[in-house]
Amino acid sequence: MPEETTVEMTTTADTEMVDATDAGNRQAELSQADFDAMQKALKKANGEAAANRKALQAFQDAEAKRKEAEMTEVEKLNARIVEMTKQQEADQQSIRETRLNAAIDVQAKTLKYRKVEEARALIKRGALEYGEDGQWSGVDEALKALAKDSPHLIEQATMPDTDGTRRNQAKATTQDDAALRTIAERYGIKAQ
Repeated sequence: MPEETTVEMTTTADTEMVDATDAGNRQAELSQADFDAMQKALKKANGEAAANRKALQAFQDAEAKRKEAEMTEVEKLNARIVEMTKQQEADQQSIRETRLNAAIDVQAKTLKYRKVEEARALIKRGALEYGEDGQWSGVDEALKALAKDSPHLIEQATMPDTDGTRRNQAKATTQDDAALRTIAERYGIKAQ
């Protein structure tokens, strides 16, 4: 009898394993089928959403045209004035910015900045004021303050060669001496 029990248990375990494998395969098949169905549904929903977006845009365009048609001439002119005022303000801001950049460029060149673009980028613009006359004030002071804070931005003055000697250069070589003697002899100059 113990042999029959062992056989039955093995058979039952094998049957359960086969059933579990079949169930897993069926679940995988169902999952693939579900996945395919979900993809089709997603494509359909995306298509519907795109169509709805187009319809909404068409509706919004038609509504804007309808509102414009309902406007009186005065309302249309008022709307146009508002648009032009906004454009004029943007143009004025652009002009102010251009004048500021020009003022900074001129003053930076006067103060011998190495790169005018760096001065323009690093200047503290909060200290600058735009006047009624259309000119910027405080540019000179702001650039001087920047030069004080960052002296490396300014070109350093070089000593002029007042006595004809070259500074910070190697001493003349024997070739230079020989060339000078040759020239002196050719033109009848006495060497000292």
